[in-house]
Amino acid sequence: MLKKISLFLLCSFVAFLLPEAKAASENTIIINMFYHDARDKILASGWKPADGMPAYGKVGALAHYLRDLGYDEVYDCSGAGMAYCHFYFQNDKGEFLKIGTKGEYYDPDYKFQTRIVYAAIVPEID
Repeated sequence: MLKKISLFLLCSFVAFLLPEAKAASENTIIINMFYHDARDKILASGWKPADGMPAYGKVGALAHYLRDLGYDEVYDCSGAGMAYCHFYFQNDKGEFLKIGTKGEYYDPDYKFQTRIVYAAIVPEID
């Protein structure tokens, strides 16, 4: 039962994130995708990097690195270990999309290849 509810919520999120019927019919799911690839889908769906991110001097080294790569939506990252990071996007309705990632791998093209572990629509940046 819990698996069915989780699958329903995930499918509902995907349908909300990608409102076009074509995209929904392609079963596009961002969980476990590399962040860089999922980000392209998120931006193409009308989301934009959220306003109100902490100042550059208020985030750690990994977040600095990501901002330098152009990921303006990075909110924070853990300093060690699995390199957990949080990213925020916003839409025209004033909602925020919070993305959580885990792991780090820097490919030769300097794309940030961490994987998405959760995504949620939230009313504010927390």
